[in-house]
Amino acid sequence: MARQKNIFIDQGTDVNFIIAVHNEEEEVVDLTGYTSRAKLRKHWASANSVSFTCGIVDNQITMSMTSGETDLLTPGRYVYDCEIVSSGNAVTRVVEGICTVSPSVTY
Repeated sequence: MARQKNIFIDQGTDVNFIIAVHNEEEEVVDLTGYTSRAKLRKHWASANSVSFTCGIVDNQITMSMTSGETDLLTPGRYVYDCEIVSSGNAVTRVVEGICTVSPSVTY
């Protein structure tokens, strides 16, 4: 079961989220050989999505967007999730939640 974590993005800023993956015993999962992916949607059934740039560094997932990418987001509430994919193509959702995008005042 994926961990629930709500996140916040300030429109027009660089964002970087770091996610440590733990098993049921709260031990850190070895992510060697895994890839990661994450998307943001207005609601779960929305046809449109925005992808985070994802990677695995020091056995942790990084999810990021540039200021140019977040500037294009319409302020409001979204849903997101992040998955890991094993070398054998097994997919596991590791985190999900609500993303709130706050509007930028400074251009």
